[in-house]
Amino acid sequence: MSCECGKKTAFEECCGRFLDGGSVPSTAEELMRSRFVAFGLGNFDYIEQTQLDPLPDEVRNREAPEWESLNILECREGGPDDQVGTVEFKARYRLGQTRIHHELSRFVRVDDVWRYKDGDISDYRVHEDGDDSDDEGLWWQSSEA
Repeated sequence: MSCECGKKTAFEECCGRFLDGGSVPSTAEELMRSRFVAFGLGNFDYIEQTQLDPLPDEVRNREAPEWESLNILECREGGPDDQVGTVEFKARYRLGQTRIHHELSRFVRVDDVWRYKDGDISDYRVHEDGDDSDDEGLWWQSSEA
């Protein structure tokens, strides 16, 4: 079975090895993908362990959406030898209605381990015709997950 992050690799060989603590992500993209899977599984301990700031209670306590897909739009830096990196992505989910979470995430390497720093986030509803443009979405900057 393919990993929930969208890669055709088995979960255990992909994000599972990070979520179970057997390995650490070597790139910002790997960390972003594993955090996406962790959110879907409700693994907020992993989310908190992989970011700079403590996870706010409202993130742990909010209703969990049903994540449908992840689309990586662009990665800048964030490689095994970099100290900073960004990953832009769109994640489609259902929470009463179909929505898109669009984020430009920023990552930093701390003690040779990638951590989520913050991100610019837009969240908007997918129109009934399938249009997922963000004309009614709101952008905000977040320092939390």
